[in-house]
Amino acid sequence: MLASPKGRRPNTVELNISFFSRCSLRLCGSLRQAGGLGAVAHGGNPQDRAASPLCVYVKKIDFDKSFSLNSTVLGEDRANSLQNLKNCLTNYQKSDTYQLAIGKMTEAVTQPALVIPQLIVGLGNPESKYDQTRHNIGFAAVETLSRSWRVPLAENRKFQGEYGEGMARGGGKIRLLKPLTYMNRSGQAIQAVTSWYKLPPESVLVIYDDMDLPLGKTRLRLSGSAGGHNGMKSAIAHLSTQNFPRLRIGIGKPKGAANNDDSDAVSHVLGRFSAAENQQMSLVLQFVVECIELSLKQGVEKAMNVCNSRTINNSES
Repeated sequence: MLASPKGRRPNTVELNISFFSRCSLRLCGSLRQAGGLGAVAHGGNPQDRAASPLCVYVKKIDFDKSFSLNSTVLGEDRANSLQNLKNCLTNYQKSDTYQLAIGKMTEAVTQPALVIPQLIVGLGNPESKYDQTRHNIGFAAVETLSRSWRVPLAENRKFQGEYGEGMARGGGKIRLLKPLTYMNRSGQAIQAVTSWYKLPPESVLVIYDDMDLPLGKTRLRLSGSAGGHNGMKSAIAHLSTQNFPRLRIGIGKPKGAANNDDSDAVSHVLGRFSAAENQQMSLVLQFVVECIELSLKQGVEKAMNVCNSRTINNSES
């Protein structure tokens, strides 16, 4: 396919694009608008190829079933032309898979694979004096998952924490971890597990407290910085990347914290919830289980839409 017929311009790249779409009629208009494409010539008139430096013309469309587009992409920069087309197709309909065949080289232009957690880590500090503190809400989340899924936790010296593995409800095999290294060295325990099981960083979901979120709010993200959280700083350092999912649970700011007094902040995160707050946090932890189960079934990105949109109040009990 890569060999150019006689008379064809040398900067022409032939593509066969096969994919499924129920909305294929909109493709031409989408191609025109997305990815920096200059023009789309309907009906495949070869004279229209020179309409712009980059032009796609459609020869054949069969609607409402698997169909193919036999198209020609023109451009002075072949690589950029192909990338523009890939971007355009990817943006057109995210649920579809596109196969681009260029000569002997075939590339699959697909949506990124779903991010499904395999290891769920709750951050906190060991010792009884830290039990039930705001800073240990990550521990509480993993303990709630352990009870909900009947995955027992036991101290594991190799993994420097309390560890358990089993089957999540509605999902596959899952691993749970509570690092016992103290918060600032949480990454050591995480790395011990990922290295032993050869888990990629993106398969690790870390749960921890966030003072910048009010009580009742959660935030699920695919990646991000530590945001000043020492446990996350350690996790990022030991995983050598910040591209792994995390679930932040809001613990709120201390009352009268406008002056950003560090001593007030420390007292707040190491303090315990009030009776009313404990009732609310019990509901939050139930919601966290729902969010994580959705992540295991449909991926973290899908679960973000649910987990980030609700505020859990005592009135929901």
